[in-house]
Amino acid sequence: MISLIEILVEIGLLRADFKHLKKTQQQQALTGNKTPLKKYLFQPTMIVFYALIGISIIVAILVVAGADKRSLKKTVTEMEEIKVSLNEWRKIFQRYPVSLEKLTEGKPLKKDWLTDEWGNNYNYKTTEDGMNYTISSFGPDRIPGNSDDIN
Repeated sequence: MISLIEILVEIGLLRADFKHLKKTQQQQALTGNKTPLKKYLFQPTMIVFYALIGISIIVAILVVAGADKRSLKKTVTEMEEIKVSLNEWRKIFQRYPVSLEKLTEGKPLKKDWLTDEWGNNYNYKTTEDGMNYTISSFGPDRIPGNSDDIN
């Protein structure tokens, strides 16, 4: 539903465009020169349009940048939850599970623990005796062994 304010703004912009057009036509009649394209591109409505496009681009960039930070934070939080669950497993079975699949077996709500926020499987390994483990994520670039990996 279009609000009264939107209608009034639109009427105001149309009026400003009409005034701009009339002024441009009067100048053309006086000088005999055609108006350059530049003057048409800077009508009041077009200026508002350009501003909205610019604001939209800035917001999109901020949303995308924020999504990466949220994904990183969620992966770190999820890995901490996995570590707590792994330690609980060790208390019960005196060793760590051989895989994350074994840890999440029978727990449908924990199935998302198998992959990080970027869709990669967590890199989980235990020692042969099952007394220690390592868990990591390859991070947003999905390439192992570089600075964005999460341990």
